[in-house]
Amino acid sequence: MNFRQFKELVLSECVPQRDSNRLDARHEGWIKNGLIEIQVKVPCLQEEHREYISQDATFYSCGAVAFPAPNGYIKSLRVQGLENDCLYTDAVAYTEAMFRTVLQRLQRACTPPTGGVMADAYYGYAYDYGTVDPELKPSTPAIDLASTPSDYAFALFEGNVWLWPVLNSDQVAVLKWTGIKKNWKPDDRMTWVDEKGEIDREVVELINSYFLSKYYLHDKCDPEKAGAAAFDYRKKLAEMIVDCTNRRRIATQVRYFPN
Repeated sequence: MNFRQFKELVLSECVPQRDSNRLDARHEGWIKNGLIEIQVKVPCLQEEHREYISQDATFYSCGAVAFPAPNGYIKSLRVQGLENDCLYTDAVAYTEAMFRTVLQRLQRACTPPTGGVMADAYYGYAYDYGTVDPELKPSTPAIDLASTPSDYAFALFEGNVWLWPVLNSDQVAVLKWTGIKKNWKPDDRMTWVDEKGEIDREVVELINSYFLSKYYLHDKCDPEKAGAAAFDYRKKLAEMIVDCTNRRRIATQVRYFPN
C-alpha cells in the first residue's frame, strides 16, 4: 500500500461523504502530521523505512548520481531492476573521503584530450565528454551505461546520498533506513504492515483517531466529539508505546551507516 491508498483508506473510514474537495489539502496535512507524531512518540515506528529512488529523482555529476538523504540512519542501499527486483546489487558503504577520491578521479577525467569521447577502461565504460558537466544537473536516460555494473558504492555528504556509478533508467535504488519519515509522496510505500503484508490496522486506527480529533474541531466545530476522538487517540497511542517498550527490551545488534 502506498501513501495515496493509505490516505484514501483513512478518509473513507473517517469522512465517507466528503464535504468539499477544497479541504483535501488540509485533510492530507492532518494525516501526514499524525504519521510524523506517532513516529516521534513510538520508536518502533521509526524502523524499516524503504525509499524507492528512480533515475528521474536523482542528480548527475560526472559518473555519479545524488539524491536527498533521509532524516535518519541508512541501513542498506541496493540497486535493482525496475521490473525485476530479483536482479539486484548491494552497494558498498564508503566514507566521504573515499567516495570523494573516486569523484575527483572522474572529474579530472572530465577534461579530456581533444577528441570529445574517451573510453575509461578503469571504470568500465565510456563517457561522452561533450555532454558531461561537473556540476549537479537532473539525470536523464542519456547517462545510462551500456551494461549493468557489477559493483556500486555509496556515501553520505552535503546532505545527499551519493551513488557510484550512475543509476540507469531501467533501475531503481532501494534505500532501507531508520528514522522519522517526514515527507510522504503519493507513491511512497507505507512502512507498517502485518504478517500478511497488509497495512497494520493499529496504525490505521491510531491515525483515524488523530484525524477525527482535528476534523470535528476544525471542520465540524464540535468540541465534544473532538475531545472524545483526542482521548481515544491518546489511549491508543499509550498502548502502542507500552507495546513498543516491551518489544524493545530484547537487545538486538543492528549495524548502521550513520548520516
